[in-house]
Amino acid sequence: GVPVSNRHRPHTGGTVGFLVETLVLRTDLRADPGFAALVERVREACLEDFAHQDLPLQAVVQAVNPPRLPGVQPLYQAMLVFQALPALREAAGDVLLTGQAVPLPVARADLTLELDQGRDDGAIAGWLEYREGLVDEQVAQAIAIALPVLLQAALAQPSLPLSVLPLQRPADARRGLDALHPAPLGERIES
Repeated sequence: GVPVSNRHRPHTGGTVGFLVETLVLRTDLRADPGFAALVERVREACLEDFAHQDLPLQAVVQAVNPPRLPGVQPLYQAMLVFQALPALREAAGDVLLTGQAVPLPVARADLTLELDQGRDDGAIAGWLEYREGLVDEQVAQAIAIALPVLLQAALAQPSLPLSVLPLQRPADARRGLDALHPAPLGERIES
C-alpha cells in the first residue's frame, strides 16, 4: 500500500485535516526483472493507480471481497511511505517550533518502510515499522541492514536480475559462513 494525499481537487486544497487514502499497488516480479525494469513496472503501476486515487480503499475491499482476518489488512501487508516535505521550522518570537515524528501505538501494516527527504542536507532518512507478534525484531533488523546493501548494488548494476542482488556485504556474508561452518584449526584460510 502507498498513502496518497487526496488534495488534488480544488475543494479539498484549503481543507484543514488529514486527508489520506491508501492505494493498493501490484507489482509483477515474473521473469526475474532487473532493478531498472522493476522501477519502470512500479512507475507504470503507480501512474495507473493514481488515476483512481479518489476511490476509497474500503470501496476497493468491498468490490474485491478478499478473505478477511481480524487485525490483518485485506489487500496489502507492506506499505511504503515517502515524505518529500521540507523540515518544519517556524519561529514565533523567541520560540522555535520544529516537527517531530510521533510513533503510532500500532503498526499501520505488517511491515512499513517510511522514507523522509525533508532533511536540510537533502539526505533521505528511513525507518521500519513492523507488527509485533507477526514480524520478529531480528527479521526487521535484518531487513533494515539488507536494504541499503541491495539498493547500492541495484543502482550500481540496474540490469542485474533481482534474484542475484546481494543482501549482505561480502565481509558480513563471510563471517556468517564462518560461524555456520568453522574450519578446523590450522585450516582457516584468510581472504
